[in-house]
Amino acid sequence: MTNETGTATTGRRRWLADRRVGTKIMVAVGVVTLFGMGDGLFAMDDYLLASSTAEGATETSQTAAQLADTAAELQATVAAYQV
Repeated sequence: MTNETGTATTGRRRWLADRRVGTKIMVAVGVVTLFGMGDGLFAMDDYLLASSTAEGATETSQTAAQLADTAAELQATVAAYQV
């Protein structure tokens, strides 16, 4: 099959070529919306991952602070017995 310019169009290209401009714009907006939604889902997933990692880092830093306190107490105890 050929269009007005004499070039062959088949299948999906033919379906899109036969539509009005408003329909083509609506299809383009729909495609962009779907990609935007997919991108938003990936962003939310990354945000949740970063959030859980930050919570783990906070717990790790608290544990490290406790270990530092314990090490300081041990050093003080050892120093007290050396005198």
